[in-house]
Amino acid sequence: MFRRIFVYVLSGLLAFGLTSFFLFRKNQAKSPVRYTAITGKDSCSLKYPEGLRDSKEGMILLYVDTKPCAKCSESLILKTVDFIRNSGLTVEPVMLYHPAGVSDSSQVNEYYSRFADEVRLVVSIEDPIMTDNPWMQSGFGFYGIVTDSADRVKFAGPMLDPGFLSCCSREFGIKDTEWE
Repeated sequence: MFRRIFVYVLSGLLAFGLTSFFLFRKNQAKSPVRYTAITGKDSCSLKYPEGLRDSKEGMILLYVDTKPCAKCSESLILKTVDFIRNSGLTVEPVMLYHPAGVSDSSQVNEYYSRFADEVRLVVSIEDPIMTDNPWMQSGFGFYGIVTDSADRVKFAGPMLDPGFLSCCSREFGIKDTEWE
């Protein structure tokens, strides 16, 4: 009798353990991939439309791939641009805006009215950056990308990542200031 109870309990625990294991793996498969930043160690290069970079030193690219809502992203973008400008950069940041989803000219005009005075703004409906650079994670939203004079990526990651801001400092000779 004791053996029979022991076998039932052991069978139940085994069934519970296997079911939990497979459900955990199923949830892992559905979860989004965690974003990791690209650094100079990854040996990536940035392919971009001709005329986007206007400096021989390299480029700071603010790549915005979001739904067309300039007001929603204004605080994040302007905070980043202000930090870069106040740090004494020798290179002006360029913002490439790719409106995710359908957009009309009024939405694009809103981006120009909010950002054109603050940063060099390029709007791209086709999105050549994402299609020509397979190392970029699609649908991420706000990338901060730093390249050197040979278009090698020194950093690509979230725009507010301290690594992005530190890389701007290292690449363009400004003092490393902590992000606030």
